[in-house]
Amino acid sequence: MNIPDHIALAPLIIKRLYFFQNSKKWSKDQLYAYQNSKLKEIVNYAGKYVPYYRNIFKEIGMDTREFKGIDDIN
Repeated sequence: MNIPDHIALAPLIIKRLYFFQNSKKWSKDQLYAYQNSKLKEIVNYAGKYVPYYRNIFKEIGMDTREFKGIDDIN
């Protein structure tokens, strides 16, 4: 028996809704910290699993494990 998607995904949808409702109340510092942590995750992931970005990072001598966030972009 297959559970319909709208029922199977309900816990995830509720979790995301709860996160969204709470994040609307964040201060600028909290928002910046969250965005920065997500940026670090993306750059780390790209450096580890995406050949295109892994090669670019290698060419510029960037170690994604040492990437600190938005301040390192320049």
